[in-house]
Amino acid sequence: MTVLVTGAAGFIGAHLTQRLCFEGHEVVGVDRMSDYYSPELKKHRLETIVPKQVDFRNLDLRNFTETLDLIREVKPQTIFHLAAQPGIRLPVEQYSSYIGDNIQGFQNILTSAVENDVPNFLYASSSSVYGNSDKVNLSEDEKDLSPISFYGKSKLLNEVMVTAFTKGTATRGRGLRFFTVYGPYGRPDMAYFRLIGKALVDSPFVLFGDGTALRDLTYIDDVVEALERLGDELMTHPLGYSDVVNVGGGNPVSMSEMIETISVITGKRLSVDKEAKNKNDMDYTCAATTNQVKLINWKPTKSLKYGLEKTINWMQQEVDKAELIEWLKPD
Repeated sequence: MTVLVTGAAGFIGAHLTQRLCFEGHEVVGVDRMSDYYSPELKKHRLETIVPKQVDFRNLDLRNFTETLDLIREVKPQTIFHLAAQPGIRLPVEQYSSYIGDNIQGFQNILTSAVENDVPNFLYASSSSVYGNSDKVNLSEDEKDLSPISFYGKSKLLNEVMVTAFTKGTATRGRGLRFFTVYGPYGRPDMAYFRLIGKALVDSPFVLFGDGTALRDLTYIDDVVEALERLGDELMTHPLGYSDVVNVGGGNPVSMSEMIETISVITGKRLSVDKEAKNKNDMDYTCAATTNQVKLINWKPTKSLKYGLEKTINWMQQEVDKAELIEWLKPD
């Protein structure tokens, strides 16, 4: 089967591309190599994770003509659309990045997929769509979602777009609400990466808030397993179908607990500089896993300790210290 993965040089995209190749699929990868974080890290993923047989294209999905031409040429049976402007903390003057990548670029590839009858369109949504819900477990059935960040709002708009664009067409759609994906080769703007990196280079970590915020962390290998299963399950539904699915384990941990676990594993007591909570930070995320289990009879299994140990070992053994310091800029 021919599969197109956008954001193929990204954290999840690179690992998914590797898995799909190992499963025997013909994979085309797309990424525009943006400089939101180090393009060198993205090149590192392409060189070390993404198999050589992947047909990789440096292409900007914000260009509709190029996007449409790509879909017409490749004729994928499945698209995993993971390319996006990530993160919740961009200043207002940079919100155009969300609009360009998460709205215009999203519309371009969704339109191209629907116009060319691509059967399966799976895309990255986020737990950020839930905002500060008062529910213990954040469920796909929850109504009246109110994201607190512009990033979260852009992801919720993606879900609305897919429902509207795919209804009555030859394309199925599935939104993947990721819950804090972590692991080796991850994104250096994320707290777990910066905690580990700062510990290894003996530099203070900037903590926003008091450390009580809870996050449902999901190890990258679990996420890739879920994506492959959810892609296969989507094919059992009629054309024109769409839904959203949580991708998380339902086991939140606090920032304070994560700091302590990393300190124990690395043998280094982290120096922490505290700042006020960011207005875009959610207080709590915890995935309801009922729907995930119902669809694919599976949920994430990797413990936080296992995932952090794997990530720390990668950083210690495969990342040059000077390179790591560069990836961690700016604070």
